[in-house]
Amino acid sequence: RDSYWGWYDLDEPMPTRWQAIVQTWDTAFTEDEANDYSASLTFGLERVGGDIRILDGLHARMEFPELQRAVQAGQARWNPTLLSVEAKASGLPLVQQLKRLIKAIKPWTAGRRDKVARAYEVQPILEPNRVLLPYRIVDGTRWVPPWVTELLLEAGQFPLAEHDDYVDALTQGLLEIALLERAIVAQEMRKNRPKRADRGIDPRYVDKDTGRAPSPDL
Repeated sequence: RDSYWGWYDLDEPMPTRWQAIVQTWDTAFTEDEANDYSASLTFGLERVGGDIRILDGLHARMEFPELQRAVQAGQARWNPTLLSVEAKASGLPLVQQLKRLIKAIKPWTAGRRDKVARAYEVQPILEPNRVLLPYRIVDGTRWVPPWVTELLLEAGQFPLAEHDDYVDALTQGLLEIALLERAIVAQEMRKNRPKRADRGIDPRYVDKDTGRAPSPDL
């Protein structure tokens, strides 16, 4: 639904630092008209629990060599923290081909979740307008990049649209970001957890500089 989306102005300053940049690829197998498109979205996460800006999109039918060049170009442009490629069709050989060149690349699998289940899973991320799309005011009129129009059309018609490659790339990216956020939160909790010997000690008696409890001899 249109109400799910937030917006950001391309003419306003972008964040100078990102918590993470995630780029996803939903790949088709050949360039044949009967096959789906390959689709890619690039997401910028400002902070855990914060806005998720969709920075770029690509949607095209490509043979494998062209697809490989497109992935490398996307990686060079955005330098993603994570480059997630769905492990189906041409995706798995693509990962195998590029993993020595792109350290951030990894295969992604949906497991037993179908497209609709994945869409429901990311709905809580979309509903508070966390996911922002770009626009620009041109001659007093709102302009959006063509890929935004395509994404909105697919999402609005899902699951009955003729093509849903952008929707697949979208849900894949939001699920990857959710995993990243959980991992970051867990890491922070481990870092701030008192050492085993100090657990159960009144925090008033724990040294603020060292994080240690007083010696039992004191």
